[in-house]
Amino acid sequence: MLQTRQSAVLAGVFAALGALAFALTTPTSIASAQPKKTEERKEKVKEKLEKHRDKLEERRDKLKERLGERRDRLKEGAKERRDKLAEKADDLGADAKERGAKLGARLKERRAKFKARVEERRARLKAKFSKLDEEQRTKILERRKDRKERRQKRRAKLQKAYGKHLEKPAVIEELRVHGRRMARLHRVRELAVEHKKTKVVERVDKLLGREKNRHALRIDKLKQADDETGSADVPAGDTKPDEEKPSPPDPALKEDPVPVEKP
Repeated sequence: MLQTRQSAVLAGVFAALGALAFALTTPTSIASAQPKKTEERKEKVKEKLEKHRDKLEERRDKLKERLGERRDRLKEGAKERRDKLAEKADDLGADAKERGAKLGARLKERRAKFKARVEERRARLKAKFSKLDEEQRTKILERRKDRKERRQKRRAKLQKAYGKHLEKPAVIEELRVHGRRMARLHRVRELAVEHKKTKVVERVDKLLGREKNRHALRIDKLKQADDETGSADVPAGDTKPDEEKPSPPDPALKEDPVPVEKP
């Protein structure tokens, strides 16, 4: 029985020693295994980084190649457009020179025609003037002497009479129409007086009065319209002498401008 107890104690001692030995040997093995896993992870990470770096370098090389190709295409396109623009500019310059030459030729031709017409008209006037008698020539020469003075007086009179209204196009047109009509009527009256056409003189006097009345009404209407609205929209020459009731048409107005009657 004593031996049985001793064997049990020895067994317990041996078991404790085995457990102690296992406890002492196990941490060492675990600690030795951890560096191996860390190194393996490092190697794997390095391999991944190398692969990623290689991919990035490959992408960069492809991108550089694409950028170089695109730069070359842009250069070629810009050169082609520049060449086309230069060619177009040359064509436009040639066309402009041709049009300028044609325009210059037309202007020279028109200037020559105008000079020819002026010379022809001057020759006709000289021939007509040479056919006049001495009295008529004297009258014409006297009128030429004070023509500038009469024009200045006329302008001063108009400026004083109309003032700011003289700047309106409608007033200027009405003055032009009135002056042309009065000049023609006065010339017809002079010729009628020279040839002793009393009936023609009476008709011209009547037409002069009607023209003066028409001009006065027209100018008053333009002034009133200008004062009210700042613009005159009534066309020149349509003002009637009578405002309330129009007078019956005068037979003298339907005929040609005062024909010279035969004696």
